[in-house]
Amino acid sequence: MARTGKEYLEGLRDGREIWIGGERIDDVTTHRATRNAAHAYAHMYDMQHEPEFRDVLTYESATGARANRGYQIPHSYEDLVARRGAIKTFSESNYGFVGRSPDYKASMWAGFAAAPEVFDTDDYKGSDNVLAHYAYLRDNDLFQGHAITNPQINRGNDTASGQPEEFLYCGVTHERDDGVIVNGAEMIATGAMFSDEMHISSMQPYGPGDEAYAVTFSVPMNTPGVKLIGRTSYEATATSVFDYPLSKRYDETDALMVFEDVFVPWRRVFIYRDLQVTWDHWFTTPALNFMIHQFATRQWTKLEFLFGLAVKLTKQNGIYRLPAVQERLGVLFGKVMTIKALVIGAEANYERFESAADVIVPNNEMIQSFKAIGPLLYREVIDGIRWLIGGGPMQAPASFEAFIGEGIAPVSRRYMQGAGVDGVTRTKVLKAVWDAVGTEFASRHELYERFALGPMHVTMMAMLGEAHIDVYEALADDLLGSYDLDTAVAEAAHWTPPTRPTRARRGGTRVGAVEGPGTIATVKAQGITVPRPNPIVLMAGRARAGAARWSRSPPRSTPARSVWVNTNPEEKLL
Repeated sequence: MARTGKEYLEGLRDGREIWIGGERIDDVTTHRATRNAAHAYAHMYDMQHEPEFRDVLTYESATGARANRGYQIPHSYEDLVARRGAIKTFSESNYGFVGRSPDYKASMWAGFAAAPEVFDTDDYKGSDNVLAHYAYLRDNDLFQGHAITNPQINRGNDTASGQPEEFLYCGVTHERDDGVIVNGAEMIATGAMFSDEMHISSMQPYGPGDEAYAVTFSVPMNTPGVKLIGRTSYEATATSVFDYPLSKRYDETDALMVFEDVFVPWRRVFIYRDLQVTWDHWFTTPALNFMIHQFATRQWTKLEFLFGLAVKLTKQNGIYRLPAVQERLGVLFGKVMTIKALVIGAEANYERFESAADVIVPNNEMIQSFKAIGPLLYREVIDGIRWLIGGGPMQAPASFEAFIGEGIAPVSRRYMQGAGVDGVTRTKVLKAVWDAVGTEFASRHELYERFALGPMHVTMMAMLGEAHIDVYEALADDLLGSYDLDTAVAEAAHWTPPTRPTRARRGGTRVGAVEGPGTIATVKAQGITVPRPNPIVLMAGRARAGAARWSRSPPRSTPARSVWVNTNPEEKLL
């Protein structure tokens, strides 16, 4: 059942252990460092009950109750579009500045539940736990966060077990009949302070000797021994919503998550001491695909907001119609539309994931391309806005108080006015722009958009790993195969019409054009065999001999994905 904002906030008052600096925060819903962000999340829960948004943000689950649409496993193109509509609506409520909204990890769990067999091995059967936990989160409308990156302690070491001390990374230290004891730490627990549960895993591959760390589980935030050590709160340092309209309300906060003798019952353990599945489950289920789809839709919303701010800024400065300004704004708009095109194009060229659930997923080749291009375009949009703002933010008064009373207020109002707007209105725009592109909050967001889906060398490898390289090479081969040296000799002697290259084909069907929903192609399995030695050498960007032994192969019995060809001419883009 979809929760209300009040019910969500009440769930956060559970005794969780959170530290910012040397202060323990007893209640994130009332503390000055976290209360506005907590209420921003609560607003999203309340939106699910508003008549305008109810059918957009929720769906009727298998139990007949309304649930967050992020948990919906899509079985049709219309389902994909409906998911995007919900993500877009949630994102617009915070202008894209809340990266870890409840629908993000809900999307991951929908992906896990779509292919639960991936979690089963000869040594541990995790599928039942996955399906049960998915239903538990969905039916109780819980907010799941995650910490899936090992701390930056000694990344030059190839193994988790080879760190300066044992269990600096989170791993299993003891096994009991009823569960396991875990110790160590994980980063970056974005939004954990506002989450009901935390999903702990790794998106860094492990190698021999790391079995104790190859575990995936979920714990409630108030579990004894779980601690969060938060970074500086931008909400706490922001003086007012007038001066910092984004950071004062939408600082989701990042933290280091520490486990000290934390007990995890078996029903909450999904992968246990398995190097291969710990890596594979991200790629051999639709989970990562759905997460990127959510991420890209949110970033598209964020860029639309930033572009709108840039337009208002230039209009109030009286420069909007200048050709040079129009050029810069046009370039910015093109970048916004690039992300929109990737999202909608990935949906239109959807794939059918071969599993018992018969699941539809956004085109994986296109969605992986967002991981490569999204961080670049975000930085370019931010930089483009900085070119447009000039010295405006530096002339803006330090505080809203400059507009109050009889002292300096009349002077501030006179000299802060803009083209057709009063001084207060123009200052609001300057403050909002600066909070989005110039403050510490803004710098954190630039880092977030850059690294949240992985470092660039990893995302580029992932993108190329999903690309139909043979199709694109075939286009080049068609040209190169249409002539040879004898052709040149014959042409020199006597001209004849050139031979037309054949079109690139795979399985007798043309590839490379958008021919309506469903790309015509064959998609290989995504499983990655953990090489020996540990492939973390690649993640660290170090070229070693072992790096050459990366191989791609289907995991055990998980079927390869294939693309479904749409044959219904009535099915249109929504």
